[in-house]
Amino acid sequence: MLVLPCSWSSISRRERYIKRCTDAGDEAHVMQEQQLLPGVLDPITLEPIINPAISPAGHVMGLATWKAVLAEQQRCPFTKAALRPDQLIVLTVNDIEKYRDRIIAMR
Repeated sequence: MLVLPCSWSSISRRERYIKRCTDAGDEAHVMQEQQLLPGVLDPITLEPIINPAISPAGHVMGLATWKAVLAEQQRCPFTKAALRPDQLIVLTVNDIEKYRDRIIAMR
C-alpha cells in the first residue's frame, strides 16, 4: 500500500495564518496579535490563540475558531447559549486590558 505524505497537516493553523498575513503585507498585524495572550491556548484547536475574540460570557478563542464553531451551531460551545459572530469582540492591543478581567480562562 502506497502512503503519500500529507504536507498540509504538518503546518499549524498559526503558521498558515501568519503566512496569509505576511503574503498580504500585514506582518505588523501578525506580530501584534501574537503578543496579546502569550501562553494561552485556543480551547478548540489547542494552539496559541491568533486574533483573539471574547464572547459576552468571557470565553476567548481565535476569531477563525469562533467563526467556524458558530457557522456550524450558532451557539457558544461552552455555555450553549445562542451566539452570533457580531456579539464577539475582537481583542486588540488597545483594548486587551479593558477585557482581561472578563476572560474566563485567565481567572
